[in-house]
Amino acid sequence: MSALFDLSWKLAGAFTALCVVVTLFAFVTKQQWRFRAFGITAFMTLLTVGFLTLAILPSPVRERIPGATSYQVVFDRGG
Repeated sequence: MSALFDLSWKLAGAFTALCVVVTLFAFVTKQQWRFRAFGITAFMTLLTVGFLTLAILPSPVRERIPGATSYQVVFDRGG
């Protein structure tokens, strides 16, 4: 699963870099859509950081413990 997130953050990072260039161009030339471009760039940055975090952290996979038995959870109200 980490390989999928590894590829995802690289692709999202490349698109984020492209968004940064387009946003800088929009601000330098004072385009009407410059603030919309900034919003897209901010969202893509957030997405890229999220994918990067998922690529770095190990996935939460339950480990099997030999000899362990399953149990049933009982919700007791105490009364």
